[in-house]
Amino acid sequence: MYYYFTDGLGSSRVITTSTGTVCYDADFYPFGGERSYTNSCAQNYKFTGKERDSESGLDDFGARYMSSQYGRFMTPDWAAQTEPVPYAKLDDPQSLNLYSYVENNPLGGVDPDGHACSPLLRNTNSGFCKRATEYGIFDANSTVRALTRFYAAASAASQALADVAAPGILRWPFVSAQTAKFLENVGQDLAKLNSFIEASIRDGLLTGPDLDARLVHLEQTEVEGQLNTLRLSDQDAYDNAITEINRTLNHGKLRDIAFGRFDTDIAYDQVLDEVRNSLGRNIDFSNQGDREAIGNGLINHIQTEGGCDMTGNMVSGC
Repeated sequence: MYYYFTDGLGSSRVITTSTGTVCYDADFYPFGGERSYTNSCAQNYKFTGKERDSESGLDDFGARYMSSQYGRFMTPDWAAQTEPVPYAKLDDPQSLNLYSYVENNPLGGVDPDGHACSPLLRNTNSGFCKRATEYGIFDANSTVRALTRFYAAASAASQALADVAAPGILRWPFVSAQTAKFLENVGQDLAKLNSFIEASIRDGLLTGPDLDARLVHLEQTEVEGQLNTLRLSDQDAYDNAITEINRTLNHGKLRDIAFGRFDTDIAYDQVLDEVRNSLGRNIDFSNQGDREAIGNGLINHIQTEGGCDMTGNMVSGC
């Protein structure tokens, strides 16, 4: 029996035997090149936890193979439906390179399966999926994780929201492109806030009791500001956004379709069920207390159940 110890990206850095003897100790270069110091136990799970082929030296990411030597995938990215440049965002030039690994940012992201997030939904390079990965990295920091599981919950929420980034009919049912854009803008704003907060936690500037609930409150206060800005600038867009988001958060056929596609969505929806039961009514996204109830519910689920059913492999240890 062997025990694996990984870094924030999920790479195998140390392996011990059942008696605690270190039989593998290594560092990795940014794109996965291995620098081993001790290697007396046979194992092929290396960079970001992917299996490395002993003959070719390529890492198996599921959808395709990646070369740590060249720092790129060996085949271009592909989509379930034919399109000129799969998963590309024209305002993000890095996404136009179909061979690049996490848009040439290997220290700030990981690619779970060679696509990222969900190839079926064609949202691999969406901001939601990138933030889910980033929050998973925050959660993997031992200092942060010891004080809060807020970032694991944020990763789960970002994955659930990634459905809105799917193109056309694959998007959440009846969530318009306008609402999807609003949610993406909110997500970008929260990413800046959460990055600042994570650094404050690591530096010991933010700690103390009820940290989880305090972080949820800080985040949802920021969301409240975004909602108020939208309401004051475009009341119709605000009303439509609240109506569309509430449809996906509450019982009914639309919600069942939206959250019935993947295991992580189903687990997320179970938490929403618990929130609705606690409130004794449907969730109202315009109500900050309701949004905070969702955030606290996600954290509670992760703390009591581990949360891998909801976060998937975006979070270390899952």
